[in-house]
Order: sequence, then C-alpha cells, then structure tokens
Amino acid sequence: SKNSSIVWPSPNDEIPFWKKDFTPSDGFSENIVDIPKDSDPMHIIHVTAEMAPVAKVGGLADVVTGLARSCLLRGHRIEIFLPFYECIDRKQIKNLELTSSYDSYFDGSWIPTNVYQGYVSGIAVVLIEPSNHFFRGQSVYGGSYDELEAYLFFSRASLEWLQVSSLQPDIIHVHEWQIGSLPLLYWDMYHHLSLKKPRIVLTIHNMEHYGECRYRLF
Repeated sequence: SKNSSIVWPSPNDEIPFWKKDFTPSDGFSENIVDIPKDSDPMHIIHVTAEMAPVAKVGGLADVVTGLARSCLLRGHRIEIFLPFYECIDRKQIKNLELTSSYDSYFDGSWIPTNVYQGYVSGIAVVLIEPSNHFFRGQSVYGGSYDELEAYLFFSRASLEWLQVSSLQPDIIHVHEWQIGSLPLLYWDMYHHLSLKKPRIVLTIHNMEHYGECRYRLF
C-alpha cells in the first residue's frame, strides 16, 4: 500500500511502539485499493485480554487490532472476543448493545454472563461480562480479583458462547498466556461436544510474562 499515513516503527524511536497510543479508526481508508482479497475467506475469531484502543496496556493490544484489520481488509470475517472490563470507555465502541445472556461454568457453579456486541476501529467485537467480581476495577490489570481465575473463566466462557450461539469459525486465534487454557479446554471438551470445525492458533507475544495454573482449577 502507498498509504502515507503509515508510520513504521524504528529502533531509534524515543518511545517504543508498544508504549505509544494506538490511533483509532472508524473504518478503513478508501485510498487503500491495492490489497488483494484472499480467494478462500475464513471466519477468524481472536480471543485476547487486550485490544487497542479500548483495552490497551502494551504491544499486545496493537498487534491484535492491527492483525484483525489486515485480515478484514483481505476479505476475512473477523471478530475479537474481549473481557468487558469495567474500565472500558463504552463511547469508544460503536453500536454497542447487549445481545444475549447465558451461563458459563466456573469453580463448581454457573455464572450468569452477558454478551455485548459492537464495533471498534471497524472490527466486530464480542465483550463477555460475568455477573461476579471478575474484570472490575479502574484498569485492565491489577484489579481486586484473581487474574488467573478470571482469565480461566473468560477462556471457558468464550467457548461456551461459541457453543450457545452455534458459531463454527474456521480459526480461533488465542493470544498470550491469559487465554492459554483455551486450547486445552477446546480439545479436551468442546471439540467433542459441538465445536467440530475450528482449528486453534496460539501466539505468545512476550515470553517474559506467563501464568502458572494447577489442573484442579479447570
């Protein structure tokens, strides 16, 4: 693309790209006309703890949104699953609406869970909001809840929502350690229940950050 608005990162930048604010977009520039569409478009769902600009802490958020945009421009159907953090500014989400409610399992009980849908930077988003204390607080990380438990819940709740909604995406792309339990849950349980079609991609963006979990928590 010859789009002059793209500023590529450099090792000489005073501020590393992953610490910069993400420039939001309500769509895609009409000047980008030379991006070929893939001949076999897929339905790709990204499951992530961060997405720029609504839930951005570091570079993960930028990469997820940038990758989703790129695939969308190539003709793929893209959705991003994200926890509905209390700190998210709802004004940044276009056409936000509560679309469904369901129960998702955690620690021996079923948690009533809301599903909101909308658009961020032209990308369809699915925001999962449990009725308990998970994801409450004034920042993406560091709330009063146990993060490991919260992301275990979110990973399973994402699969539960796919099952409840009868969605069969081609690819479920899982990002970072927070969603690292999803592939295990998928192949151990949900693939044998109803999710027959999806294949799983796991991307670790930063090996310095990881979570440790005992099997009993599953």
